[in-house]
Amino acid sequence: MRVESSFLAGTLRDAESEKLRASYAATLAALQDTLGNGAPRRGLADVAFGSLLHVVQDSFAFGHAERAKPVTGAVCPGTSLPQPGATRAFRSYSNQDHKKHGDHDSRDAFRNGMQASPNAVDVGKLLLGMYDEKKPWSAVELYLKCVFAVQDEAERAAPSNDRCSSLEHPNRSYQAK
Repeated sequence: MRVESSFLAGTLRDAESEKLRASYAATLAALQDTLGNGAPRRGLADVAFGSLLHVVQDSFAFGHAERAKPVTGAVCPGTSLPQPGATRAFRSYSNQDHKKHGDHDSRDAFRNGMQASPNAVDVGKLLLGMYDEKKPWSAVELYLKCVFAVQDEAERAAPSNDRCSSLEHPNRSYQAK
């Protein structure tokens, strides 16, 4: 498909599509900005990998999710890799008390989460090894399905004011300040 260069140079707020105009009314961004210019994006794979590590870390932070305690010696199906506790519930940030959410994202909370194993750092190290060794996607996907496994009786995502407002972490002795 050939796209006229004048169209790519125009701003999104000037687009023919009403949806685009409404969505980007306050921007001077061009369509080209959203598509890239075709030049190689150095470091893009590293940025994507860093984003994955952030998602993994958040999945171990009580303000974002609640995990079951890992079972000692359990391994991910089809691998020899240690199995983290399954996700029991997801937390919705938008309706939480943001200060209390921040307490669960604090350095102290992170250190406390290191008591369980495998934890966010253990998982990150394994993923970094796979990334550095350029493991095939099939191996990485198998492990990620295990890392992000949801317990059968997982709760629906909720604001969690009832959970985060109490500041009592159900799986650890951690007490937010």
